[in-house]
Amino acid sequence: RLMRLGPNFDEAQRGRPEENRRRTEEGPRSDPRFRRDRHRMPEPQVRAPPPEIVADGDLTGGDAETVDMRDLVQTLAFDNPDGGAWKQGWEVEARKGDLKVIVLPHSHNDPGWIKTFDDYFQTQTKKILTNVYRALMKDDRRRFIWAEISYFEWWWNEQSLAVQKNMKTLIEERRFDFVTGGWVMPDEANTDIYALEVQMDEGRNWIEEHFGKEALPKYGWSIDPFGYSPTIPYLSKKRGMEGLLIQRVHYAVKKELARKKHLEFMWRQVWDKEGKWDILTHLMPFYSYDVPHTCGPDPSVCCQFDFARLADGIRGCPWHKPPVPITPSNVAERARLLLDQYRKKASLYRSNVVLAPLGDDFRYLTERETEDQFQNYQALIDHVNANVEGVTMQFGTLAEYFEAIKGTFRPPVLKGSFFTYSDINEDYWSGYYTTRPFDKILGRRLESVLYAASVMGASNAEMQKARRTLGLYQHHDGITGTAKNEVVEDYAARMMDSIRFVQNWMGRRLGDEYFSCWVQEAPRRAARDVCRELEKEVVLFNPLRTAQKYCDGTVVEGRKTALAKAANCDRPVRQDKSALKFDPNTGMVVSPFSERWMVWKVKKGGAYLFFPNKESDASLPGIKIEDGGYSVKTPAWSRTIVEREDGAVDFIFETNLDRANQEWFVRFETDVDNDGVFYTDLNGFNFDRHKYRPTLPIQAQVFPMPTHASIEDNTKRFTVLSEHAQGTASLKKGAIDIWLDRRLQQNGDGGVMDNVFTRTRLRVLTETDVGDSKEFTPTQWCDQLWEELNHPLEAFVEDQAFGEVDHNLDTEINDEKYHVTDIIPFVILAFNRVDYLKRSIASLQNSDFPLSNPILVSIDGHVPEMTEYVRSLQNEFNITLVHHPFSCYDHPDHFPGYDASLNIGYKGDTYHNKRSRGTTCLKHHWMWATKTSWEVYPFAKTIFFTEEDYEYGPTVYSTLVSGQGLLTDKHFGMVLENPTTNAKDVKTKGDLWLHGLFRSGPVAIHRNTWTKLHGSIDLFCKYDDYNWDFTVMHLQRQNVVPDTVIYPSSRQTKHIGLRGLHGGNKNVSRVKLIPFKSKTLSTNTILNRKKFPPYGGWGHPKDHEHCLYVAKYKGKLVKEIYSTTL
Repeated sequence: RLMRLGPNFDEAQRGRPEENRRRTEEGPRSDPRFRRDRHRMPEPQVRAPPPEIVADGDLTGGDAETVDMRDLVQTLAFDNPDGGAWKQGWEVEARKGDLKVIVLPHSHNDPGWIKTFDDYFQTQTKKILTNVYRALMKDDRRRFIWAEISYFEWWWNEQSLAVQKNMKTLIEERRFDFVTGGWVMPDEANTDIYALEVQMDEGRNWIEEHFGKEALPKYGWSIDPFGYSPTIPYLSKKRGMEGLLIQRVHYAVKKELARKKHLEFMWRQVWDKEGKWDILTHLMPFYSYDVPHTCGPDPSVCCQFDFARLADGIRGCPWHKPPVPITPSNVAERARLLLDQYRKKASLYRSNVVLAPLGDDFRYLTERETEDQFQNYQALIDHVNANVEGVTMQFGTLAEYFEAIKGTFRPPVLKGSFFTYSDINEDYWSGYYTTRPFDKILGRRLESVLYAASVMGASNAEMQKARRTLGLYQHHDGITGTAKNEVVEDYAARMMDSIRFVQNWMGRRLGDEYFSCWVQEAPRRAARDVCRELEKEVVLFNPLRTAQKYCDGTVVEGRKTALAKAANCDRPVRQDKSALKFDPNTGMVVSPFSERWMVWKVKKGGAYLFFPNKESDASLPGIKIEDGGYSVKTPAWSRTIVEREDGAVDFIFETNLDRANQEWFVRFETDVDNDGVFYTDLNGFNFDRHKYRPTLPIQAQVFPMPTHASIEDNTKRFTVLSEHAQGTASLKKGAIDIWLDRRLQQNGDGGVMDNVFTRTRLRVLTETDVGDSKEFTPTQWCDQLWEELNHPLEAFVEDQAFGEVDHNLDTEINDEKYHVTDIIPFVILAFNRVDYLKRSIASLQNSDFPLSNPILVSIDGHVPEMTEYVRSLQNEFNITLVHHPFSCYDHPDHFPGYDASLNIGYKGDTYHNKRSRGTTCLKHHWMWATKTSWEVYPFAKTIFFTEEDYEYGPTVYSTLVSGQGLLTDKHFGMVLENPTTNAKDVKTKGDLWLHGLFRSGPVAIHRNTWTKLHGSIDLFCKYDDYNWDFTVMHLQRQNVVPDTVIYPSSRQTKHIGLRGLHGGNKNVSRVKLIPFKSKTLSTNTILNRKKFPPYGGWGHPKDHEHCLYVAKYKGKLVKEIYSTTL
């Protein structure tokens, strides 16, 4: 995303957005990282002449100065001539006269993108906040702003009382100042207004609770979302805010607004005639929000004043003019050079106050970087203030800037949105409107249950965890689908967990024995209606004020409950007076409107960008037409039609996109003569008007559709409603295109290849009486249909209805049979020995292990080197990466790490030893990872648990599969080497499976064994032995679980670590692993297990309590399944 423009396109070429947003702890990349292939650049053009500029003296504006973005985009040339140093502008002349410069230190911290929210905090953000805090405490002239309250809240909770007291003083003095105050910096294209308000209120309420109303920010800071909606100004004004700052606007629009000095404007709602909701908005003029593009129009100069780049070559400037420290001998020359840029930037605005942001992504990461920025700028500030007449310069906050310009000019009025965004050439960011639609659906489902719970009476405090999860997902790399795979999984796991929590709360509200019918077994797996499967009576709750009808005909009054027999609401339904007609060969609707399944085949693009290449009808091999066309099925794409009594028609699409570089969409064609005009909603609140321009590229004419798209003429309106966000377009007269999914294998812009089965429900309606309002207005009927689609009836069932359900019950998921299978997932418990894991993985690559077989790697904390390596494997293996959330690595100074207070009054373990994190952490990780694994893989009979320092034999997987068939209830599981102490292979005549006693090491455990062990979890969690395996052996001696294992006569594992937890055979690495093939189990006898005392180290009640908390279910089957995110 963060492309860095050089002094000219040939000298500092940039890569795809994904490549250039590849950020690390070291900060922005050096020159090569910002270059792009020469063939991507336009041919050199004649230098563009400076445009006609509004005179400096014309600062008052006027009544006629109104910009309507809907009209501007119809007339703007959208050309891109070479502007010189400011590539997308012109040669700017410096402003004369007095000048006030406000240098604004900031750090943009994504709550998830390349790393998960947790990873970023542990490895970067908490260091940044600590460095900033320490820097501000040193010098009261320094300032800093902060936007993401999700991070600040976490940091605050980890600070001592002394630090909290000092930080509170900094906040009271506005030296550390919050901006916007939301939980995150949200996307503005895909988000719904309900979720936007939730994330905004979670952050601002936290600020008010901890620092008072006076600390609530009055000004908004939104530098990284990919386009902007007028809904945010409305919500900001509603909360008493007075100004906003935005950045990512189409480069041609920026240039046009700069030409007329319209970069600061009153943003007005299109329906607001009086300007009641106007809010002053500042648009940054240049390419990016990094230092090279914020001091002035010439990035080669501005980069020289980014002193974070002093440290080493990686941070050097792409323009080959590096920064130098400010000294008494060079400060005058340096100040003149910088002030020239400030004056040129000032010439684009109507006031004489210049805002100079000083920061970038994850800046101020080290103390040296922080001091380099503050100290060098302070030297410049001191010199300017003492020696340059008419110019003042200071560190300042966003509030100080807005206060300084207030009343100095009359800003123009601007209406409309800033979609679709392009940062260079024809790179339009319209792909992310659809990217990863499954997760967009999941986010909207969390909104739906939260809304229903609030109607039931849930307070914000009760729903805080779920509200913050929803808020986190609104981040501009969350709901956009533009994060890395493991981050997407993390968001999904959080949302699934929160949905369950809210559903369970509603069930308890109805009565102690109720829980939701809709069950989701894994974070990125479609939910299913288990009540329908069991044909049980359900309790229906209607969260709307108006009545809703269940699909069996039961009417549920507004905000009431009713009983009904569970029914299939997704079955094909044809009304008696139906007007629909179908093509007998394809099953597609042909009248009164037509339906076409379409494909864009693309050669480039990715998570962010859409680059159309070839449009065609979808290939429909194996098509199966049922119910006269109301149901059409192919192996990868299906559709069901449900006609409603009120005349609307639901299209339920089920897609499983597995073809690279394709984008699937449905086109509805009508006889509406819309003259190219097309309407879409903005966040389910406002509406936007578009008109097709044949001179613009296709990707420029795809727009966000959070909920609604319409076309109309003088006689009728055709509307498509959706239950989640996606991209939409109207590229032909009378047509609406709705994107369903996209799969891109390009790496440059973040290829998207993790598509999953996705169910999309669209509601289509045709209206003839829609009124004659000047602004687009949906009818009352349309609003009602939207409400019912996005806030459906919630169905619950009594707990006893599941009394006969078995864990191994075959159930139907995604309309496919989903059985407990013979697949054996591998679970690798890892910490920090990366070299060992690399050898371990290499042995799997050289074995018969299927690359598609699931692997879960659970790292005991956010260890950067291990995390980075595991992520690098995800393109080859089917790996799920999780981090133990209660690791001692992440919590070294408090429980479950070392906490001195826990030893106060504690008499010690069996051997009177005090509590030590060195002994407790391993057992905590094992319990969490084991519990998590069984629920991540509900289909598995057996799971193989191993560690990072084991190598595997050539037939490791086939050995496990054959051994699985030999396991009985008399076995604890199977190991892959002789479990005796010296672990020597047993000589037999041919390959043979043998019996032994479990001791330690990698083991495949059957689900029934886990169920038995879990049934005596109190005994496990309270046994005074820090070793999980010795604790298991204790349970075996108590006859809780069997102590017998089976193992192959030719080992398939070997321990390569120098020492295990209990020593180890240092010569084991010499053992040669050979193939094993046998399905025969010997009847050899085994010795009785000897008794031995516990090792201790696990005597503290706090460890017992935490172990039980992690381990215990709180209900039957699906009532409250434990999540990987706590």
